[in-house]
Amino acid sequence: MFRRLGVVSIVTGLLVAGLHAAPYPMPVLCLGVADRSGSRSNDYSAIVLQALTDALNRTGVFAVKVAEDPNLPKRLPLDAAELVAVGEAAKAPSVLQAVIANAVTRSERNGVTASLTLEAVRASVAAPRVIWKARAVAQGRGDHAPAAFARAAQTAAEEVARQLATAAQLRGQVLLPPAYTFLDPVHPAGRERFYAPTVRISLDLIVGLPVGAEVAIVRGNRPIAAGRVVEVDYGSSLVALTCWEPAERLQIGDVVTVTYLPQRSADLPLPLRKEKDFRRAERDFAVAAFIAGVAAAFVGE
Repeated sequence: MFRRLGVVSIVTGLLVAGLHAAPYPMPVLCLGVADRSGSRSNDYSAIVLQALTDALNRTGVFAVKVAEDPNLPKRLPLDAAELVAVGEAAKAPSVLQAVIANAVTRSERNGVTASLTLEAVRASVAAPRVIWKARAVAQGRGDHAPAAFARAAQTAAEEVARQLATAAQLRGQVLLPPAYTFLDPVHPAGRERFYAPTVRISLDLIVGLPVGAEVAIVRGNRPIAAGRVVEVDYGSSLVALTCWEPAERLQIGDVVTVTYLPQRSADLPLPLRKEKDFRRAERDFAVAAFIAGVAAAFVGE
């Protein structure tokens, strides 16, 4: 069994390595950071922009250049078509925008705590036009509000950069065509969850794919479907399709691109879920046996 898993892992690794062989660092034009938190500070956008560009460049995956148009941040966030149009006009292969969705500072006895929610979108301008998303919630502490916010901005920017850089490198293939699938009945909470249709993909637990990740399925120069990862196992994962081209039939070998990685996995991978459920059943059986033993002792007396 372990030999088979090893072979599957090696094959999966080769597929992933072959499919995401892309020139790094990738040029990215950053359009700016819009503050939609309702805060009165004029510095939040500039602080987050600096932290985000530095974090993205440190990944080695991106080479970020900030757009010189000072009016762009006032128009953000742009929709996908507008992002691509701006990128085409600037002759950039990829564009990025970010939004401060929430920013709160709270005075406490030992200083100030800042909470920040940062959202980012990266779009490829050249075909296939794929949209990547990232979202991070972070906190920072400091002696005063600016210091606390700067620390929160640094943490959030590093998380967003991690999500975008990892997603840019995670690519796989469709292993099985669409089917109507129930989640494994071993997991009690999943017994009533029904996903239709689903596809099995080559990305798995070994490459770090989490439950709740989102993917795009690409054929040639265009995306033909999108979905959400609902189950992660050794050797493969299960994706519930959320949209697809009716005229296109998904095929084995279609390219899978990860477009969103959650900050925290929505659920445990299948092997760990089974182990957790087994241990819970084992514990419940031991408790039941103990209670039965105590009851039998009383009856015997």
